[in-house]
Amino acid sequence: MGQAREPKEPEEKARRRMAVILQVEAGLMTATDGAKALGISRQAYYEWSNRALSSMADALADRPNGRPAQEADKEKENLAKKLAETKADLDLSQKYGQLCSPISSELKVGWATIA
Repeated sequence: MGQAREPKEPEEKARRRMAVILQVEAGLMTATDGAKALGISRQAYYEWSNRALSSMADALADRPNGRPAQEADKEKENLAKKLAETKADLDLSQKYGQLCSPISSELKVGWATIA
């Protein structure tokens, strides 16, 4: 087999190399012919082949389901806490209204503290 023209784009090169390695693995060509087709030594071919097949095995390994865990956003947690406190204050103000108003203003505390 003669040496084919070398593709210019990196993706094209990678696809060409992958195609040759898969043809050798399928028994459609020998490693020597594959090395010649890629313009490299047989030893370099085997190094490429081992690297490619190892990467393929890694890519096909089982992965955990779902999204990866994300770090907690402290600002969001603080805002959620303040929102919950504000809702509690609002609920208490609606529930106790005039009764707690003088007490909370005199003590300078929120509704949740009084309840």
